[in-house]
Amino acid sequence: MNETIKIKLPKTQTTVVVSTYLTTGQSRALQSVLFSSGSFDTEAGKFTGLTGDTFLKMQDKAVEMLVKEVIDKGGNKKEFSKEWLDDLPVEDGNLIFDKINEITGSASLSAEQKKK
Repeated sequence: MNETIKIKLPKTQTTVVVSTYLTTGQSRALQSVLFSSGSFDTEAGKFTGLTGDTFLKMQDKAVEMLVKEVIDKGGNKKEFSKEWLDDLPVEDGNLIFDKINEITGSASLSAEQKKK
């Protein structure tokens, strides 16, 4: 079963339950966003033709996959939606995206990079 962490948002006092790691399928779904938006130059070992919008799409998809539960300050469970996220104060939204970026970033690091 996927391990989770709880993030308490400072402005709205909402608690967001987030998976602590990507599954293989989730990782591949995020990679698919890259491949559908650009191409991989095997000689240079990097993607080309990507725009900043590609990374925003990847973040949005990662949030949808990793946020498991939203609990308002009254203890009521709410349905996660992109609209809910977009309506959050930027301080709260940034906190969620920072954690999502940390989780998705560690999924692409090699074992040696993770030790540093």
